[in-house]
Amino acid sequence: MSEQNQENKPVSKGAEHGRLLKEALLALPTLAIFYWISLPDQPLFGDGLEFLAAAQVGGVPHPTGYPLFMLLLAPFSGSYAAGSLLCALFGILAAFFASLLVGRFLTPSLSGFTEKNAFSVKNFITIIIGLSYSLWTASTVIEVYAFNAMLMMGGLMILFSNLQSICWRQLSLAAFFVGLGMGNHLLIVSLIPLLGMRLIESFRSGHTGAA
Repeated sequence: MSEQNQENKPVSKGAEHGRLLKEALLALPTLAIFYWISLPDQPLFGDGLEFLAAAQVGGVPHPTGYPLFMLLLAPFSGSYAAGSLLCALFGILAAFFASLLVGRFLTPSLSGFTEKNAFSVKNFITIIIGLSYSLWTASTVIEVYAFNAMLMMGGLMILFSNLQSICWRQLSLAAFFVGLGMGNHLLIVSLIPLLGMRLIESFRSGHTGAA
């Protein structure tokens, strides 16, 4: 009887978020090893040298200037390999946030799976996202795209961390990601309609308190 009650006991949001976090984190070492092996030590394509030269002197590259990315790149501007390592970190975090987002939508579909199988599926998705050609190529050169992907995936992950309702804390954090992204690449404005949509949902449902 006690075992049945334990199985039916509702899982808190904090525990559920912690479980999703642990599942995604286990796939990250695989991505880190692959990105490390494939990091270039010299320019391949793109504006990497321009970004490095501007970061070393506190200058501004071509418009729109990418101020936030340039500030983060400055400590890593000593070599192309160091700058590439920073962008690889952004790419890994983008895959991490994307896997949390996908895991949130897939959780109901995996309810019939055993815990071990569901765990394997989510880790496999994380690796597939991280090793996708688009994200990998953007993360192994000095460019703004991996950083932008990280901010966009982070914002989406926060906006849809709870599919039923959203609180002010989540809305504020998502807006913070959008604000950071405005200092990097204007593609981040595509999140503004989603932010507005979830804001309207929170007013309609009345779930505006802290979660």
